[in-house]
Amino acid sequence: MVSGMRTFVCCLIQISFLINLAEFAKFSECQSDEKCIRLDKCSHIVDVIRQDIKMTSEQKYLMTHKQCDLDYRSKSYLQRIYVCCLEPGNVLPDVNTCGQRPPSFRIFGGKESKINDFPWMAMLIYNKGQEDQLSLCAGSLINTRYVVTAAHCLVNWPMIESGTVVTKVRLGEWNTSSNPDCLSQLNGRTHCSDPYLELDVEQRIVHKGYLIDSKSYQNDIALIRMRQAVRYTTWIKPICVKTSHGNNLWNSFSEETKFKIAGWGSTNKRQSSSILMTSSIVQRKPHLCWKRYKRHWPESQLCAGGIDGNDTCVGDSGSPLMATIDVGSGQYVYLAGITSYGPTPCGFPGWPGVFTRTAAFIDWIQLNLRP
Repeated sequence: MVSGMRTFVCCLIQISFLINLAEFAKFSECQSDEKCIRLDKCSHIVDVIRQDIKMTSEQKYLMTHKQCDLDYRSKSYLQRIYVCCLEPGNVLPDVNTCGQRPPSFRIFGGKESKINDFPWMAMLIYNKGQEDQLSLCAGSLINTRYVVTAAHCLVNWPMIESGTVVTKVRLGEWNTSSNPDCLSQLNGRTHCSDPYLELDVEQRIVHKGYLIDSKSYQNDIALIRMRQAVRYTTWIKPICVKTSHGNNLWNSFSEETKFKIAGWGSTNKRQSSSILMTSSIVQRKPHLCWKRYKRHWPESQLCAGGIDGNDTCVGDSGSPLMATIDVGSGQYVYLAGITSYGPTPCGFPGWPGVFTRTAAFIDWIQLNLRP
């Protein structure tokens, strides 16, 4: 009871302070990924002001630079202040925001990508006992609060037995040996990205149909909710998941459809790559995966790769299988699949990889998103 009263009083003090700031604040113009809405409707900013009785300088800066309007007619403080608010976590962005690669458009047998080639790539950071900064899987940013990955990246017996758990998500990463990432151009100038962004994990959501003891890898999909909302930048953007006409990705891919894969997993030198690697693979007939693995579920899995040694490998689990789709006069990148499993060793000729088919889980994804 005392704790609840303290939280209530703290919140009133915070809001009263904000009202005083708002009286003198110069209203901000919202950016393209923001909307000017009432403070009580912007959950991630409300969460900030409810944290402590004493606001940090960072929190004060956030609040004074996010106010976009003030409605003096409202009696409620939370309804009086209007703020620039990022898209809520239960919204999947459209092509105005998602799937946009830069104009210049080591996976096993692949090559190094360019900085910012895949701005939705997420590196999962694990904690094992007292150790931190272990990277075992990847994922894809799908909106301001969520990353989608493979279920086996969050739950498997080796992780359970060793106490290993995903604790952070790193966005805007390219070369793990440097921060920020920089490249020297032909004119002698150096081109650098922003430093990577590392966010704490708030919630891990594994598909209930995924069975840890099953070798079929059915329902191998999971969501990670980040503790804070992400601001989209040149270096951090979401991949497209759902088309503007609904879930019609089923009919977008045919045999020999070319996909892109990317990850920091094992290369043809049998060691992890510090630089994000990429390669192209094609979709294969489902019966080929069934023939090789004696298990395959075409309604929820995609069979791809196994030609010319190009394949995903250890450390690439959860990473995106990407398809470029024409929408209007533009081309946008969609999450066709999620890296699930493949042959041992990686890149074995004639053995394709298996990917969770994203289109089969659109409803599940949307059901598990919250603001």
